[in-house]
Amino acid sequence: MLNSKLTVLCILLILSTSLVQAAPPVVSNVEVHQIPGTFHVEVNFDVSDTDNDMLQMILMFSSDGGQTWPTRCDSLGGDVWLDGPGSGKSITWYAAEEVPDFQGSNCRLRLFATDDFLPPALEYFRVVGTDTLAMASMDTIGYGEPLHLFWKGATAITDGLDGVTVAQMDGTYPFDDGILGYKWRYLGDHCVPDLQDCWHPRYYEEATGDSVSYFGAGQSLFFTNDNSGTDVFSRRLDSGEVPMAFNAQDIVLNEMPQYGQEFSFVVNYRPQTIMLDGETDWAHPEDSQVYPYYIRLNDPAQTKVPFVDGDRIPDRTYVVFKALFKDDARDLILDPDAMGMTGNFFGTRDNWTGGQYSFQSQASPINMDPTWGMGADGWFADTLGFMTAPRCEFHCALRGVDEHGARGVPAGLSFSVGLEPCVQCIEILPSTSEASNFNADLDCYDPGSVGHACFDGDYTFYIKSNTGETIPGRSYLDVQGLAYLVIDKVTHFAQFMDEEPNPELYYSFPCNKYSLGVLLHGRDDAQEAWANPLWRTLAWQYQVDYSCDPLNSIADGGGVDNLLYPTWGVEDGEFLEVDPVTGVWKLGVEVLVPQMMVNVGAETFRQIILFTMAGGDVELADELFNICLRQLSEGTVSAVAMDQTRCDVPPYGRPARYHVFQTVRPPLADPGPGATWRDCDPFWPNVQYSLDLDRATMQSNGGEPVVQPFQLIFQDTDGTDVTCDPWAGNVLK
Repeated sequence: MLNSKLTVLCILLILSTSLVQAAPPVVSNVEVHQIPGTFHVEVNFDVSDTDNDMLQMILMFSSDGGQTWPTRCDSLGGDVWLDGPGSGKSITWYAAEEVPDFQGSNCRLRLFATDDFLPPALEYFRVVGTDTLAMASMDTIGYGEPLHLFWKGATAITDGLDGVTVAQMDGTYPFDDGILGYKWRYLGDHCVPDLQDCWHPRYYEEATGDSVSYFGAGQSLFFTNDNSGTDVFSRRLDSGEVPMAFNAQDIVLNEMPQYGQEFSFVVNYRPQTIMLDGETDWAHPEDSQVYPYYIRLNDPAQTKVPFVDGDRIPDRTYVVFKALFKDDARDLILDPDAMGMTGNFFGTRDNWTGGQYSFQSQASPINMDPTWGMGADGWFADTLGFMTAPRCEFHCALRGVDEHGARGVPAGLSFSVGLEPCVQCIEILPSTSEASNFNADLDCYDPGSVGHACFDGDYTFYIKSNTGETIPGRSYLDVQGLAYLVIDKVTHFAQFMDEEPNPELYYSFPCNKYSLGVLLHGRDDAQEAWANPLWRTLAWQYQVDYSCDPLNSIADGGGVDNLLYPTWGVEDGEFLEVDPVTGVWKLGVEVLVPQMMVNVGAETFRQIILFTMAGGDVELADELFNICLRQLSEGTVSAVAMDQTRCDVPPYGRPARYHVFQTVRPPLADPGPGATWRDCDPFWPNVQYSLDLDRATMQSNGGEPVVQPFQLIFQDTDGTDVTCDPWAGNVLK
């Protein structure tokens, strides 16, 4: 046990440390005594610090007069942690808990004040020839290359201490670094730390009949990496990570935290990979092709068209990339012919509806028999090809693979896919049965240019009263049938109906039904165009507007008749069809004019509304009359051509999906007779997943509509022209 002379015979050495370059804390006015009748030691002291930092007090015990300091006094109470410097501080050491049964007078205590709480740390190095190189965790050495790994430690606990004091406490060479010793372990030995001591170095302990680890002076390990033995230091290390752990203990018995102990290195340098970018294969001059290139699937000649990183290329293409790869010369190469390549691609689709969608392929199977074997300077070469999709940014990544399966850093190129379709013409005819005045070779319309045959025409059409005369030079619409213009009595919302509605709910006007023919001429870019006329333009966004119906409340065009929503496809019908011979879309625009106005003229019709429907309410009569004339005004047809469609809309059988294959390359050289690589239900093997292309459509003119103006005029009984005036209170002009 501690004897009663402890307070007289123990010498207290007052020390202080600091990591920062400012002055370290200073301990002074120390008094030490053993509390009578106990094995407790009380240490009273003052501590100053110019930085006013938080402080920790550390007490060390030596039982051999200070030759060694094996005990850090952790059973402490009192002012161990201080928010800052001060006087009149006190620490109580419960000595019996840490040095039980000790008797003697040759003991020493050391008191430290520190404002630095960092644990010891290690730096790692390796010797390469005559050079010493710093080494970080996960650095690489060559396969079969010997490794001489060594390290040195440092601790901030020595800052502020004189060299003599550090050397007195540090019994391990070098005697001035404040590190007592080191441990190491190989983490691949399957040792379980919770069940056994896994650290090295070790010594034999007779009391237990087992070996135990200790902090030793050793600072290096040597891996021969040559199969001269079977342990980790003698066998040839496998390609991949070699996990190690290291620990250090400083003079106040601080150890490295567990999270900082692991240190691994990697065996086997990755092979090198180079992607050809607008160049030929200089390592295999027998191949004169420029890479990368694309082949248009609709090109009978299957011409290989080179491109470079960052280019935009046509849709419906098959792209081919070529990479050169070789093993790193720093590795021990066991089989000089064993090199392969793998690759994949990922894409980002810029949806026309907004936002983006990302997708990627699986890695292609590693081809360890590349098409081009070892060429100039040891380079191998192989290619990878895949199908493209529109409105996408693609990145292709290729990497070489060595005989151990180690993959090189991927080399890659990026490119965009998809060319815009165009609007050739918005042709307006006085009847849906009239033939077009233009053929498929019509030039695309440029909204910024002048002189286009289609858009320079006069599209003015007339509807005359029954008693009016036909005026030469005017184009008149013919009656196609009977329908009803109905107006909700509460909301005044107008719509067309084929049958007369409930008169209690609606104002109803029997009307002559006329029909304008609107032909939408468009074509895909020539580099992407399908041969089938039905696929000439696969969808349209369009809208028919009138100056007196700015909100498009009367949807009189076939299909969706709304620029915000595409018409992807249609069944042939009365108001919308796709010509199977030319691929031109034909809309039938319904125009309804009240029969009564056609029979008696506009002003008489207005008076009839005033007294029969409006009950003498002039404001209501003017509103109803104006609604009846909404289509008799200046109008526009706005249209955007689109080059994709959807699988679930007629006419069916049009290509509408992009397929990503599990092996990147399509499993078939040709999809077969009558099939396309965009079929909705291909039933091909190895399809990883399929993407509907409705959001990947390219739009003409960047999505800005092309506008074709027209005008509808009512020729009154006296030959005057009547149209709706959207601005004046009087709707006649």
